[in-house]
Amino acid sequence: MISNHRNPVYNQNLNPVYNHSINPIYNRNLNPIYNRALSPIYNRALNPIYNRSLNPIYNHAINPIYNRSINPIYNHSINLTYNNSINPIYNNDIPGLYIFDKSNKLVEFSVYASEDYMIIYNYETKKQVNYAVKNELDGYIIFDMQNRVVGQYVEDPNNGFVIFEGTSNWIGNAN
Repeated sequence: MISNHRNPVYNQNLNPVYNHSINPIYNRNLNPIYNRALSPIYNRALNPIYNRSLNPIYNHAINPIYNRSINPIYNHSINLTYNNSINPIYNNDIPGLYIFDKSNKLVEFSVYASEDYMIIYNYETKKQVNYAVKNELDGYIIFDMQNRVVGQYVEDPNNGFVIFEGTSNWIGNAN
Protein backbone atom coordinates (compact mmCIF):
# COMPACT_ATOMS: atom_id res chain seq x y z
CA MET A 1 0.00 0.00 0.00
CA ILE A 2 1.29 3.45 -0.89
CA SER A 3 2.02 5.76 2.04
CA ASN A 4 -0.53 8.54 2.59
CA HIS A 5 1.98 11.38 2.16
CA ARG A 6 2.59 10.23 -1.46
CA ASN A 7 -1.05 9.44 -2.27
CA PRO A 8 -3.06 12.27 -3.88
CA VAL A 9 -6.27 10.81 -2.50
CA TYR A 10 -5.05 11.64 1.04
CA ASN A 11 -2.57 14.45 0.34
CA GLN A 12 -4.35 17.37 -1.33
CA ASN A 13 -1.03 19.06 -2.19
CA LEU A 14 -0.48 16.20 -4.66
CA ASN A 15 -4.03 16.21 -5.98
CA PRO A 16 -4.52 18.30 -9.13
CA VAL A 17 -8.24 18.60 -8.38
CA TYR A 18 -7.45 20.63 -5.24
CA ASN A 19 -3.98 21.98 -6.03
CA HIS A 20 -4.29 23.97 -9.24
CA SER A 21 -0.58 24.75 -9.30
CA ILE A 22 0.02 21.15 -10.49
CA ASN A 23 -2.99 21.06 -12.81
CA PRO A 24 -2.11 21.99 -16.41
CA ILE A 25 -5.70 23.06 -17.07
CA TYR A 26 -5.28 25.90 -14.55
CA ASN A 27 -1.50 26.37 -14.64
CA ARG A 28 -0.65 27.07 -18.26
CA ASN A 29 3.06 27.20 -17.42
CA LEU A 30 2.89 23.39 -17.11
CA ASN A 31 0.91 22.90 -20.30
CA PRO A 32 2.79 22.37 -23.59
CA ILE A 33 -0.24 23.62 -25.51
CA TYR A 34 0.28 27.09 -24.02
CA ASN A 35 3.93 26.96 -23.01
CA ARG A 36 5.87 26.24 -26.20
CA ALA A 37 9.12 25.83 -24.28
CA LEU A 38 7.67 22.53 -22.99
CA SER A 39 6.50 21.34 -26.39
CA PRO A 40 8.77 19.05 -28.41
CA ILE A 41 6.97 20.35 -31.48
CA TYR A 42 8.34 23.86 -30.91
CA ASN A 43 11.36 23.21 -28.71
CA ARG A 44 13.80 21.07 -30.68
CA ALA A 45 15.97 20.56 -27.61
CA LEU A 46 13.14 18.36 -26.23
CA ASN A 47 12.55 16.53 -29.49
CA PRO A 48 14.52 13.30 -29.98
CA ILE A 49 14.21 13.67 -33.75
CA TYR A 50 16.39 16.80 -33.57
CA ASN A 51 18.24 16.23 -30.31
CA ARG A 52 20.06 12.94 -30.76
CA SER A 53 21.29 12.93 -27.17
CA LEU A 54 17.64 12.16 -26.24
CA ASN A 55 17.26 9.55 -28.96
CA PRO A 56 18.05 5.96 -27.91
CA ILE A 57 18.50 4.94 -31.53
CA TYR A 58 21.53 7.25 -31.82
CA ASN A 59 22.59 7.50 -28.18
CA HIS A 60 23.35 4.00 -26.95
CA ALA A 61 24.03 5.28 -23.43
CA ILE A 62 20.25 5.67 -22.99
CA ASN A 63 19.31 2.52 -24.88
CA PRO A 64 18.78 -0.49 -22.60
CA ILE A 65 19.63 -2.85 -25.44
CA TYR A 66 23.19 -1.51 -25.55
CA ASN A 67 23.66 -0.22 -22.00
CA ARG A 68 23.24 -3.07 -19.54
CA SER A 69 23.54 -0.79 -16.51
CA ILE A 70 20.06 0.62 -17.29
CA ASN A 71 18.58 -2.75 -18.22
CA PRO A 72 16.89 -4.58 -15.31
CA ILE A 73 17.51 -7.92 -16.98
CA TYR A 74 21.26 -7.44 -16.45
CA ASN A 75 21.36 -4.94 -13.58
CA HIS A 76 19.67 -6.60 -10.62
CA SER A 77 19.80 -3.45 -8.49
CA ILE A 78 16.99 -2.06 -10.70
CA ASN A 79 15.15 -5.37 -10.99
CA LEU A 80 12.06 -5.79 -8.77
CA THR A 81 12.61 -9.52 -8.41
CA TYR A 82 16.08 -9.12 -6.94
CA ASN A 83 15.80 -5.79 -5.12
CA ASN A 84 12.87 -5.55 -2.69
CA SER A 85 13.70 -1.95 -1.76
CA ILE A 86 12.41 -0.76 -5.15
CA ASN A 87 9.38 -3.05 -5.17
CA PRO A 88 6.21 -1.39 -3.85
CA ILE A 89 4.95 -4.75 -2.61
CA TYR A 90 7.72 -4.67 0.02
CA ASN A 91 8.49 -0.96 0.30
CA ASN A 92 5.63 1.53 0.18
CA ASP A 93 8.07 4.45 0.07
CA ILE A 94 10.04 3.43 -3.01
CA PRO A 95 12.94 5.62 -4.16
CA GLY A 96 11.15 6.56 -7.36
CA LEU A 97 7.85 7.94 -8.55
CA TYR A 98 4.32 6.77 -8.07
CA ILE A 99 2.35 7.51 -11.23
CA PHE A 100 -1.36 8.30 -11.11
CA ASP A 101 -3.96 8.79 -13.83
CA LYS A 102 -6.18 11.89 -13.81
CA SER A 103 -8.65 10.21 -11.47
CA ASN A 104 -5.79 9.61 -8.96
CA LYS A 105 -5.69 5.86 -9.56
CA LEU A 106 -2.21 4.42 -9.09
CA VAL A 107 -1.28 2.94 -12.48
CA GLU A 108 2.52 2.83 -12.64
CA PHE A 109 5.66 3.47 -10.65
CA SER A 110 9.23 4.19 -11.61
CA VAL A 111 12.71 3.31 -10.47
CA TYR A 112 15.73 5.49 -11.18
CA ALA A 113 18.40 3.53 -13.02
CA SER A 114 20.61 6.62 -13.01
CA GLU A 115 20.30 10.34 -12.39
CA ASP A 116 19.04 10.83 -15.95
CA TYR A 117 17.13 7.63 -16.61
CA MET A 118 14.14 5.89 -15.08
CA ILE A 119 12.36 2.61 -15.68
CA ILE A 120 8.56 2.66 -15.59
CA TYR A 121 6.63 -0.39 -14.36
CA ASN A 122 2.93 -1.20 -14.48
CA TYR A 123 1.70 -1.17 -10.86
CA GLU A 124 -0.57 -4.20 -11.21
CA THR A 125 1.66 -6.52 -13.24
CA LYS A 126 5.06 -5.22 -12.06
CA LYS A 127 6.26 -5.48 -15.69
CA GLN A 128 8.34 -2.79 -17.35
CA VAL A 129 6.15 -0.79 -19.74
CA ASN A 130 8.26 2.29 -20.58
CA TYR A 131 11.42 4.14 -19.73
CA ALA A 132 12.19 7.85 -19.52
CA VAL A 133 15.21 10.03 -20.22
CA LYS A 134 15.80 13.35 -18.47
CA ASN A 135 15.66 16.45 -20.66
CA GLU A 136 17.20 19.89 -20.22
CA LEU A 137 14.11 21.23 -18.40
CA ASP A 138 14.40 18.62 -15.61
CA GLY A 139 11.47 16.75 -17.10
CA TYR A 140 11.60 13.42 -18.91
CA ILE A 141 10.86 12.13 -22.39
CA ILE A 142 8.95 8.83 -22.15
CA PHE A 143 9.76 5.97 -24.54
CA ASP A 144 7.97 2.68 -25.04
CA MET A 145 9.92 -0.56 -25.22
CA GLN A 146 10.32 -0.14 -29.00
CA ASN A 147 12.17 3.19 -28.46
CA ARG A 148 9.21 5.30 -29.67
CA VAL A 149 8.37 8.54 -27.90
CA VAL A 150 5.02 8.18 -26.15
CA GLY A 151 4.94 11.22 -23.89
CA GLN A 152 6.70 13.46 -21.44
CA TYR A 153 6.95 14.35 -17.76
CA VAL A 154 6.89 18.09 -17.01
CA GLU A 155 8.26 19.10 -13.61
CA ASP A 156 5.64 20.69 -11.34
CA PRO A 157 6.06 23.12 -8.40
CA ASN A 158 5.87 20.24 -5.86
CA ASN A 159 8.92 18.50 -7.36
CA GLY A 160 6.62 15.98 -8.95
CA PHE A 161 5.58 15.75 -12.57
CA VAL A 162 2.59 16.37 -14.80
CA ILE A 163 2.38 13.60 -17.41
CA PHE A 164 1.42 14.10 -21.03
CA GLU A 165 0.72 11.47 -23.64
CA GLY A 166 2.11 12.53 -27.00
CA THR A 167 2.83 16.22 -26.93
CA SER A 168 -0.17 17.70 -25.13
CA ASN A 169 -2.73 15.19 -23.80
CA TRP A 170 -2.62 15.40 -19.99
CA ILE A 171 -3.00 11.88 -18.59
CA GLY A 172 -1.84 12.13 -14.98
CA ASN A 173 0.68 13.16 -12.35
CA ALA A 174 3.64 11.57 -10.59
CA ASN A 175 5.33 12.14 -7.26
